[in-house]
Amino acid sequence: MKSLNRIALFKQILFFLPVFALIFFCWAALGQGKKALAEDEFTLEEIVVTAEFREKALQKTPLAITAYSADSMEMRNQTSIEQLTMQAPNVSLRPGNAGYGSALTAFIRGVGQVDFNPSVEEGVGIYVDDVYYATITGNLLDLLDLERVEVLRGPQGTLAGRNALGGAIKLFSRKPEGRGEGFFSTTFGKFDRLDIRGAADFAITDNLFMRIAGTSKSRDGYVT
Repeated sequence: MKSLNRIALFKQILFFLPVFALIFFCWAALGQGKKALAEDEFTLEEIVVTAEFREKALQKTPLAITAYSADSMEMRNQTSIEQLTMQAPNVSLRPGNAGYGSALTAFIRGVGQVDFNPSVEEGVGIYVDDVYYATITGNLLDLLDLERVEVLRGPQGTLAGRNALGGAIKLFSRKPEGRGEGFFSTTFGKFDRLDIRGAADFAITDNLFMRIAGTSKSRDGYVT
């Protein structure tokens, strides 16, 4: 009688063994898939900056710096330089008043300048492709076709000159690659607002490339 019970138990084990094996392998595969997905989700992209005039990872740069990539600015729909203050601590960027056009009033760590007089030096240096903009007049720049933006907090006299006592804001244009690509966008709004932005990249010869970018803004006033 005992031998018959053992045989029946053995048959039941053999019957359920493939089922248990299938469940085990499916569970293991599911765990590996979740692990791979988790690794993909938490992989951080390395950000490379040139604040020290050489390419270096942001985490290894001994400066208080906030970097913006072209993708991050496009994702946040940031089109003007004063919108960068939303992600940069201790930084104030706002439109100012000037006698000959738009102006940018920039303060970093409490150091800045509000006077648009050309004889007055800025407290925050504005650079486009490492070219210094000497006055706050005309510094209310569009973030058009840029590769990245770097906001450096604190005195930058060693690398950026004496006019960067509070810090520096550096804009870097996108380099031409000769791929024959570009973009074009328009914005419509009230008071007959029409904004146009665009850029084009093309090859002149096999080793000579060119990139053109431009923007236009028009809007009627409150009184016509």
